[in-house]
Amino acid sequence: MAEEKKVVCEIYKSTKLDGAYLYLKKNSNIEALPTKLTETFGIPKHVMTFLLTPEKKLAQVEAKQVLEKLEDNGYFLQLTREVDEYMQEINQYNSKLR
Repeated sequence: MAEEKKVVCEIYKSTKLDGAYLYLKKNSNIEALPTKLTETFGIPKHVMTFLLTPEKKLAQVEAKQVLEKLEDNGYFLQLTREVDEYMQEINQYNSKLR
């Protein structure tokens, strides 16, 4: 039987993007995040700390997806549909400028 993943997780709210939240493992170094992410996200405002398990019910995303991204990237960025579409438009516009 595989060991169940459990992570003490901290959630931060964006000061620049409405509805954007950043999930980090507890005691993660925020300064180690990619520069583009921190510039876009703004100053992170701590919202809560909790124990994240694969079975945990989250409002807008599957807990397993968050756990995978925390393991792979060290963070998970949750965007509302509107913010995600806006960010895709910005990326598309920027790619045309290159």
